[in-house]
Amino acid sequence: MKKGQMEIIGLAIVIIIILIGLAIAVRFMTFKNPENTRAGFVSAELASNTINTFLETTAENCLKSKMKDLIQDCAEGTERICGNGQGACAFVRSAADEIFTKTFRKWKTNYKFLIYSDPNHPFVNLESGCAASQEKVSDTFFIPVTAATVYVKLDICK
Repeated sequence: MKKGQMEIIGLAIVIIIILIGLAIAVRFMTFKNPENTRAGFVSAELASNTINTFLETTAENCLKSKMKDLIQDCAEGTERICGNGQGACAFVRSAADEIFTKTFRKWKTNYKFLIYSDPNHPFVNLESGCAASQEKVSDTFFIPVTAATVYVKLDICK
């Protein structure tokens, strides 16, 4: 073989090795991202679905009212008294604590759950070790009341 042909064959081999390396790198990069994307989506959906379910939960011990209605009563200051002698605010707080203890704490998932119309004075403030610097996935629901808007916020810490 001539010298020029040998150089072309060597160059072709180098290009083939580079292409194989790139194909392997692209394959690993492509398989990694869907898992990270899925995990973020699942956390966001978990926050949203948890709040929605909590608000629609019926309180058997409190005239079969939904939590959303009890939160409105709490915010408006017209607290109804539940069967266990608690007012609406205290009942919502204890129900939220019980629900989150049986779910997130059991799953070893840190969270912060707030219900407030004024962020400096929340009606409910429950958390299980969410650090301020920790990455969070959050969702917030809004409940209209006569004088203001009540925010129901859940942060799930990663």
